[in-house]
Amino acid sequence: VILLPIGGVTLLDDSRILAETAGEHAMWKRDIRIALAGPLVNILLAVLSGGIFLTFVPDPQLWTWPFIHSSNLLRSFVWANLYLAGFNLLPAYPMDGGRVLRALFSRKMDSVQATRRAVAIGQTFSTLFMLVGLLLPNYWLIMVGVFVFLAAQLEERSVVFQSVLETVHMDDIMLTDFATLSPADTLEDALDKAVHSLQDDFPVVRGSDMVGVVSRQKILDALRSEGNGYVQSVMNRIFEVANRSESLASAFRKLRARNLSIIPVVEDQHLVGIVTLQNLMHSMSLLAESRKLRRNALNS
Repeated sequence: VILLPIGGVTLLDDSRILAETAGEHAMWKRDIRIALAGPLVNILLAVLSGGIFLTFVPDPQLWTWPFIHSSNLLRSFVWANLYLAGFNLLPAYPMDGGRVLRALFSRKMDSVQATRRAVAIGQTFSTLFMLVGLLLPNYWLIMVGVFVFLAAQLEERSVVFQSVLETVHMDDIMLTDFATLSPADTLEDALDKAVHSLQDDFPVVRGSDMVGVVSRQKILDALRSEGNGYVQSVMNRIFEVANRSESLASAFRKLRARNLSIIPVVEDQHLVGIVTLQNLMHSMSLLAESRKLRRNALNS
């Protein structure tokens, strides 16, 4: 999640990937409920605090301009919540109103198309914010316009990236030339192997069986704190595996669920490759270039 002044931008939404993997395009109702939750809380706070204000304060001056002023904090609290609700309900993606709009679009189209349409509308609003801010002038409005524009762009890239993950399989990007460690290896021997490898993470195998994973940093930390020992004493026995045909989206979920940085790829219970966070983006970039070259070759 990237935090911006207008809120957070999720770069990898596990729930959306999971929903689309299952073919559930009817997630739009859930998306609308989530998007409306924030503004509804603001409205509820405004109504409750306004009711208390009118009931117990002799001269509430609730409708006195300016509505938000340091001289009357209770009135400011009521109106600040109303302003926030109204602002967030604008159909300017990725504001909450824009998310509702995207959810409605997604009833008739896939998430990438729905997001692109919502982003176009959101960036139109953000451009209007900036133009009005320049005319008034109001620098806060200009800043809001800039952040809404950038956030919409980031979210669009995120959704496109998530859709790409579904089209990539482990077989496409896994490393097939990699080093392994044995649980019986000493930490010094393991470090020596790590020095001569570009890997940061290593599968630990006994015979042909996967028994754990260990990182270069874990080996170093153990050597510094406890001296020489064996890999089996520091390896992580909790790990996930994937098969060759599994989508990268599925592998990502496994990595994130257990906070792992390596996922071994197996076929018929034999280790045939690995995918690590370290090599992932590099492999994705090369794969994209490879696919582009193939398309160009077919079209020529």
